[in-house]
Amino acid sequence: MRWRGLTSTTGSDWPALSGDARDGLATDWKDDPPTGAPGRAIQAMDFDSIHNHHEQAVYEAVQDRAAQYPMLANRDDALADVACVALNRLPPRYIRHSVDFAFYLTERERADTERDVAEAVSFAFEFVQARMAMRARR
Repeated sequence: MRWRGLTSTTGSDWPALSGDARDGLATDWKDDPPTGAPGRAIQAMDFDSIHNHHEQAVYEAVQDRAAQYPMLANRDDALADVACVALNRLPPRYIRHSVDFAFYLTERERADTERDVAEAVSFAFEFVQARMAMRARR
């Protein structure tokens, strides 16, 4: 995702502030908010490298455990639901580089994270399977 420069509806590079927007938040932008101050060039920012540290571990755990849940194993939509439920049960840990993050984890934190991912994925499989069973009975 990249942010780009813009022109406000007032025609200037920096939108006019009014009402509650006087605290620094302008409300009359046509597109995305500017990332620089008036008179300074606005740089494009690249957010593509940002991701949740737990994502890859959850995806791998879902794939590893899918065979234990035959009702869900061959349904990509159900497995995606399992991953979403599991990720929503874990605290977000946004990072840019996995290697950098791993360097700062202690062994205990690493073990705790592995346990938390396993518990979240187990809960998610049971939750999604129960929901699907309820729908099938209708």
